[in-house]
Amino acid sequence: MNPFENLTLVEPPLGISPDALLAEGRKRVRRRRLLILTASPVLVIGGAGLVVSLLTGGSSQRTDAVIPPAGTPASVTGSTSVALPPKDAAPAAVLDSYLRALSSGDCTSAHALATSTFVGELCGHVTVKSYTPVRGPATPNEREVVFATDLVTQGGGALMPDGLHTRFYSLVRQADGAWRLVGGGSGP
Repeated sequence: MNPFENLTLVEPPLGISPDALLAEGRKRVRRRRLLILTASPVLVIGGAGLVVSLLTGGSSQRTDAVIPPAGTPASVTGSTSVALPPKDAAPAAVLDSYLRALSSGDCTSAHALATSTFVGELCGHVTVKSYTPVRGPATPNEREVVFATDLVTQGGGALMPDGLHTRFYSLVRQADGAWRLVGGGSGP
């Protein structure tokens, strides 16, 4: 049995001469060569950059420019004392005072606005360069509110790399009627 008996010879269409087919093949070869010549330097440079980064212990964190948070960011620098809100202040006012204290490095005022069991304290651990004004809260119940705000931080190390972070702050009404922070973190 001949395995080639069912094969038919395919001939080029009548309108294309063998010379035209050869010319078309040469064009394709030229296009492939051009693609290889233009792509090769890009791949070599990218590969070299990766090797240098790995050998020098380059960061795996993104180093893009930080885009300022939405809204008008409040930015306070230095170590100034922040006035505490009155005891009957709304939760948004309490959180705003806390964020101003945090951003100015006033840990005494920041701690005064939080409960003794506050989880997620940043004051003294990271520099807050700016924050967005507090937006409307989620209200799990009448004694608790949760706000989202954006912080631009610096110096937080691996746990909080420099840049923009969304933080959720939970405040609970205390027995004396004052709102105090009980938790802060990257998730509600």
